[in-house]
Amino acid sequence: MKKIKNFFILSLSVSNHKPYTYPEGRIEEDPKKKKRGHAVKYSDWALGDFFKKAKKEKFYKDTVFIIIADHGARVYGSQEIPIKSYEIPLLIIAPGVKPSLNNNLGSSTDIPSTIMDILNISYVSPFFGKSLLSGEKNRWVCLNHNRNVGYYDGKNLIVLGLNKNNYYYEEKEKSKIERIDFKKDNLDLIKKEKEAISLFQTAWEIYKKGIKN
Repeated sequence: MKKIKNFFILSLSVSNHKPYTYPEGRIEEDPKKKKRGHAVKYSDWALGDFFKKAKKEKFYKDTVFIIIADHGARVYGSQEIPIKSYEIPLLIIAPGVKPSLNNNLGSSTDIPSTIMDILNISYVSPFFGKSLLSGEKNRWVCLNHNRNVGYYDGKNLIVLGLNKNNYYYEEKEKSKIERIDFKKDNLDLIKKEKEAISLFQTAWEIYKKGIKN
């Protein structure tokens, strides 16, 4: 019997982007109408068809499948980083992973570490991500929108903009985040701002110098 070699595949779907095209004969809706809702329905059909076929392959029981978005349906808002537009789902299908809902704060940078955790592989890396299955409470995510970068810890958002223009937001309610005025005596915000700066500066140094471990 021919042994299946390990493989890694990354695929990006764009059917949920204009001009909303998809093949005929997959769903009932006419693709010539080029409607976004139809494209979303086709994406759902395509994922279902993919897993239906994948389950028939020998590699299925030994494969980790990750499905994730890059942002919400629309990215909009007056904030330098419209964080609510970047609330996205993450679906993990893998052997040994029982169905559950994980509400831990995380981002795409946490996916590699999560995969290594699922595979029970120890590693040394300069990668910043943390496994979403680790149970660690002190979590944060780094963000990027246009020319701004940000640091979000689940409550405070620090935005580092161009020309050293920094902005500060605090989540007052579960679905509402508001800008707050920075005060020099706010030691907590000063600390978080320094954490944000050090995070991106360290990442840049690692990238620029090509540090591998």
